[in-house]
Amino acid sequence: MKTLETLIKLSQQQLDEYRHNLNVYLDKKDELLAKKQRLEQQLNAEKSWVSQQSEVSYNYSNYAAHVSMQQADLDNFVVVMDTQIEEISDKISEAFQELKRYEILLEKRIADEEAERKNKEKIMLDEIGTMNYLRKQKDDYGE
Repeated sequence: MKTLETLIKLSQQQLDEYRHNLNVYLDKKDELLAKKQRLEQQLNAEKSWVSQQSEVSYNYSNYAAHVSMQQADLDNFVVVMDTQIEEISDKISEAFQELKRYEILLEKRIADEEAERKNKEKIMLDEIGTMNYLRKQKDDYGE
C-alpha cells in the first residue's frame, strides 16, 4: 500500500507541474495578445495623427507595414502557444486519469483489507462463541 501512496504522491506532483506549465503558457499567450492589442492601438493613434499631418504621411505606410509584420509574428507565436497549451492539456488529462486509477486502486485495497479484517474478526468471534457453547454444554451435562 505504501507503493500506491508513493505513486499517488508522484502523480499528484506531476499533475501540479503540468498545471503550473499550463498557467505559464496561458499567461504568455495573454501577454502576446495584449502586446498585439497595444500595437493596434498605437497604429490607430498614429493613423489619426498622420491624417492631421500631411507632411509626414509618406512615412506612415512604412510604419504600418512594420506594425503589420509585428502583428503577424505575434499571431504566429500565439499559434505556437495554442499548440503547446493543447499538448499540456492532453498531458494533464492523462496524468489526472492515471492519478484517479491509483486512487481507486488504493481505495479498493483499503476496502479489501477492511473486509479481510472483519472476516478474521468474525471467525475469531465464532470460535469464541463455539468454545463458550461447548463449555456450557459440558457444564450442563456435568462432565
